Amino acid sequence: MPGALLVDVAELLHVPNGPGVIAVGHEADFALDHTGGTWGVLYRRKTLLGGTNLDRIAQAMESAAQTTLRLQEAFPGALKLSRTEIEVIVNDRGIAPNTPETYAAALPEIEASLRTIFAMAIST
Repeated sequence: MPGALLVDVAELLHVPNGPGVIAVGHEADFALDHTGGTWGVLYRRKTLLGGTNLDRIAQAMESAAQTTLRLQEAFPGALKLSRTEIEVIVNDRGIAPNTPETYAAALPEIEASLRTIFAMAIST
């Protein structure tokens, strides 16, 4: 992954409906994921990223999209990943505890960020 310091790789294809292959990085992890029985790309940021929440979500979306493209190019015809489903997780209980209040507070900003990102993608 360009610009990413990768430190390990784990192949977990033997785990049913679990992670498939994970490239472990210092700043982020990249995975071909099979959680829930559907193949997809997982991008998990592990270090603090500056900017606004829009900037952070946009960076994560771009990294996931680039990972998807690279995987599909590496396995032409053998791997087709959906580009119509996304899941956004704020994985920091210190700043975003898993509560209905946190969800209610985060949802409008996440939705606004995704609307902005998709509008930018459509206009380019």
